[in-house]
Amino acid sequence: MCCVLSVGLILFFTIYKRSQGGELSLIPFISFTKIKEQPEILRSMQMNIFLFIPFGLSTPFALPERLRHKVLLTVPAGMVISACVEACQYFFSLGHCETDDVIMNTIGAFAGATAFLIYTAIKKLINKRRSNKWKHIRKS
Repeated sequence: MCCVLSVGLILFFTIYKRSQGGELSLIPFISFTKIKEQPEILRSMQMNIFLFIPFGLSTPFALPERLRHKVLLTVPAGMVISACVEACQYFFSLGHCETDDVIMNTIGAFAGATAFLIYTAIKKLINKRRSNKWKHIRKS
């Protein structure tokens, strides 16, 4: 449910809430050279990262349990969704279509997926300690 909600919010903020534009920038990392001149770009880059963190965190939970490499599927899925959003922005002349947005969104999906990995590692550690505690009690 959270995964669907995060995709819905991504589409809402990136497609529905955009004004007319239609500019295209295919040069990777060009935004970094413009930050000094336009400080608003840094905020935009941060928002692109934060927008995809919930997607990266919730998608592994939505995938079937039998899949072992959920993060390896989540990050490329975030990149594909981001590229599709950017293509829609270009084709429908909404906002700016930038390669840097895809890069930042993918970083956000990666950050969310990394949070999922940390969560599962902590969960395994807690479960291991609980099972060791019960083994210790049973021996007594």
